[in-house]
Amino acid sequence: MAQGNFESSQEFLEKAIQTIENQRGSVVGGEQQMQQFFEMRTAPYYSLVKLRMLQNQPEQALAQAERARAECCWMSCRVERRLCQNP
Repeated sequence: MAQGNFESSQEFLEKAIQTIENQRGSVVGGEQQMQQFFEMRTAPYYSLVKLRMLQNQPEQALAQAERARAECCWMSCRVERRLCQNP
């Protein structure tokens, strides 16, 4: 893959992730809707991990994987907080 393709793919994936992270606060509904929101949007996170590995950037790949994990934890905490507030 040419370097330009890596760069354009990386830019596209980073914009997709930013959009997801901007939208996450506006998810309405219960636990199931919040889980579905994130489950349906994990692909850009893991695609960026793969891209970093293809570019021989293991540290950046690990950082991206951690970002995906943190996002999943954030969503889980938000679900738990909602459940505690609305038993």
